[in-house]
Amino acid sequence: MAVAHSEWLPAIREIDPAVAVCAIGDVHGRADLLAEIHFSIAREIDLISPDAAHCVHLGDLIDRGPESLRALKLAMEGIAGVESHTLIGNHEYRLLQLLEMPDAEMMERWLKNGGAEFFEELGVDPNGRWEQPVAKHLGKQLMEWLHSLPLKLQFGKLLFVHAGIRPQHFYRTPDRRHARMDSRALAVFGRAV
Repeated sequence: MAVAHSEWLPAIREIDPAVAVCAIGDVHGRADLLAEIHFSIAREIDLISPDAAHCVHLGDLIDRGPESLRALKLAMEGIAGVESHTLIGNHEYRLLQLLEMPDAEMMERWLKNGGAEFFEELGVDPNGRWEQPVAKHLGKQLMEWLHSLPLKLQFGKLLFVHAGIRPQHFYRTPDRRHARMDSRALAVFGRAV
């Protein structure tokens, strides 16, 4: 499959013209497409030769598609010559929640919304004792990386989040691990809720 290409568009918020910034959202287990996108971004960065380049994966790398593990690994590895960042999406967050504290109702919702494909890929029965086999498939490095993923990332006046944000969150955050956000920032997100 060919990746569609268009000319770079000017940013609607002022950013450093010597810095290239791109975002990839909601891969949902389609590692094949993510690999193509990474290749295309690397090629484009070589062509435009910015002083710095950043790529932000906006979360939801897993579920629905056939290659969630590979999608996670590709995001974790990043793109050569590009500073890669990954945000946690609600699908990764749900996986981590259920690994820490199993909940039958939450599991049922997850399975209906793409989780079934994740378990099928791993060959693990979600109705049994699935936590240890899934953690083993993910491995220590990937698990630590998933736990380290932030909810948001801000470059100057560009704010990256997985899904839509509420305006009041520009001024305060519920947990102390995240810095305040600039209310004049432009939000870049993968999907709105």
